[in-house]
Amino acid sequence: MRARDNPAMQVNDVVRYSRPQNEEEGKFRFRVLEIHRDVENPRAHIQLICDWRIKPVEVVAITDIEPAAS
Repeated sequence: MRARDNPAMQVNDVVRYSRPQNEEEGKFRFRVLEIHRDVENPRAHIQLICDWRIKPVEVVAITDIEPAAS
């Protein structure tokens, strides 16, 4: 199944990196702000869950993130 066909991921879901580069990245959790499945390489806008006043946002391939364990 291709990522664009996977309806499981929705806006407001909590996700993590599917292949973190190190242990610290493995601890990061993000909230999905937008999902763009109608493009060749589906992307999502994700926002770091933290207590910072301005929370970092990045755009990643849907294949680079997965649902975070509850």
